[in-house]
Amino acid sequence: AFSRPPYPESFYLDPNGKFANATINTHAVELRTYQASDAERGMIQDMRRVFRDSTIKKISPFHHIEPLMRRERKKIMLLPLQFCGHYGFEGTCKYRTQGELLRDVVERTDPDIGILVINHSTAQHHSTIPPNDLYVYLSKHHDNLFFNNDFNRVVHPSQYLLAHVDMVATVSSSVGLQALLWNKPIIALGDSHINAVADYASLEDVSADTPTEPTWDKTGAFAWLLRHYYIPASYYRTPGWLGDFAERSMTNWREGRRGLDFFEPIDTPEAIAKAWIDNIDLRVPKIRNTAPETTTVPITRVSAEPAKAQ
Repeated sequence: AFSRPPYPESFYLDPNGKFANATINTHAVELRTYQASDAERGMIQDMRRVFRDSTIKKISPFHHIEPLMRRERKKIMLLPLQFCGHYGFEGTCKYRTQGELLRDVVERTDPDIGILVINHSTAQHHSTIPPNDLYVYLSKHHDNLFFNNDFNRVVHPSQYLLAHVDMVATVSSSVGLQALLWNKPIIALGDSHINAVADYASLEDVSADTPTEPTWDKTGAFAWLLRHYYIPASYYRTPGWLGDFAERSMTNWREGRRGLDFFEPIDTPEAIAKAWIDNIDLRVPKIRNTAPETTTVPITRVSAEPAKAQ
C-alpha cells in the first residue's frame, strides 16, 4: 500500500494470493462493513495529519500545475499508468498495453473531467510507455488530456500528484490504495484488490458532477488494512517478530480461517501509527538531473504532447 518516500516500506502476507485472489478482494463485503474503533480512527487521523497535511501538501513540486488544469476542467482524475510484462497488470485487466489502457480511458471519460496521466518509471526503463504518436493523436481529439514528460523528473511523482486531483483511476497500482489516505474516490479499471475499496467499476458512472468524496465511508476498511494487513517495515525487521507472526498465521490457517479472521491485529492502533510516523522519509521530493536542493519542477505548462521516449 505504501512503500515509496515519504512513506516507509510496508508488506503483506496473504495466504490466498494477490490481486483478484487477495483476501481483501474475495471478502470485500466484510472489509467494507468493518467498524473502526475510536483508537483506529485516531490512527488514520494521525497518518493523514503527518503524511498528507504536514508533508505532501506542503512539499509537492506540482502546486503550479493545479490551477492550470482547473481553469479548463471542473474535475481532475489521476491516471497512473503501469508497466507491461507483469501479471499485476496483464493478469488483472483486459488491456494488453498501456497504450490500450490510455486510449480506452480517454475515450470513455466525461470530457469535462481532466485526465492527468503519468507514465510508470519502470515502463520507461522497459520502453513500454505509450508511443509518442498516441499522445499526439489523443490530444488532438481530446483536450482534457494533461501530460508532461517532465513530471517524471520527480522520483515517484504520483505520491505528490494525488494532492492535486479529485479522483484516481487504476487497474492495480498502489496509488489507488493511497487514495484512501486522501479520502478520494477510486475508479477500478480491472479486476484486482483495488476493486475492494473502489467507488466505481465503470468510467461511464463518473461525471464532472461526481462528488469529490467517496461514495461510501471507507474509514473502517482503511483502518482494518492498516491494523491487520499492511505491515510496516519496522515490525518485520525486528528480530523474532516475523517468526512469531508466521507461527500465529499457520495456526490460524490450520484452524480453517480463510477470511479476514485469518489476520490478527499487527499491534495497537497507537503503536502502528507511531511505527509509520517515526519512519517517515523527509528527504523528499527527489528531482532527477537537478541540484539536490531543488524542490520544484520547472514545468511551464501542462501538455498532452510528451517528449520522445529515451
